[in-house]
Amino acid sequence: MLLRRLALAIGLLFGLIGTQGPEFAQQYRQRLAGAIDELSRIVDMFDAEAANHALAPDQAITRLKTNTDPLARERGADIENDISDWIA
Repeated sequence: MLLRRLALAIGLLFGLIGTQGPEFAQQYRQRLAGAIDELSRIVDMFDAEAANHALAPDQAITRLKTNTDPLARERGADIENDISDWIA
């Protein structure tokens, strides 16, 4: 009797996981796609800003990271991390 109840509970648990798993996976993929799109937008915008100043992206990052302003240095480090995340 106990074995039947345990088997029923395990069956219900796996049934619940089986029905919700595909929806969870779809939402996860959508969230990842949104994050990738946003990261791509940020990197593209930085590349355009660098091009407007006749700089390659790596030159613009170096200029930001060597700036005396702490905010500019942090922005340079942040965009460098964003670009490395986008490439990876």
